[in-house]
Amino acid sequence: MSRSSARAYVLKYLYAKEVHPEGMDDFSFIVNDTPKENDLAFADAIIQSVADHHEAIDQLISSHLKKWSLMQMNIVDKNILRMSIAECVYLQKKDKSDFALVIDEAIKLAKTYGGDSSYRFINGILDTIFKEYHG
Repeated sequence: MSRSSARAYVLKYLYAKEVHPEGMDDFSFIVNDTPKENDLAFADAIIQSVADHHEAIDQLISSHLKKWSLMQMNIVDKNILRMSIAECVYLQKKDKSDFALVIDEAIKLAKTYGGDSSYRFINGILDTIFKEYHG
């Protein structure tokens, strides 16, 4: 399993937690593609970062939305943004290539799991946020 697969796992976890928070005890048994040990630690770090900084992440996303609120956003798009911001802003990614990789991964997830134009929306929001944080 790769970091890309670990990120897909994180998205599925965050989605499931938002849709059905009471049923998360058996999440790893529900998902067929649970990451291996190293990648699972990476996925768990992102999940924990989202949990630890949930309010700040949501405020950051909200500050970049035009014409709608966080509550109106597609659940998939919202969670791709959350996990990407958590990884880059709170897990101390320093190199610009790290940011580019996370944005690329977010776009791939959006193309796979999001709506038709999700990838453009996510790219725009993340690009703006990461430029603000890291020039």
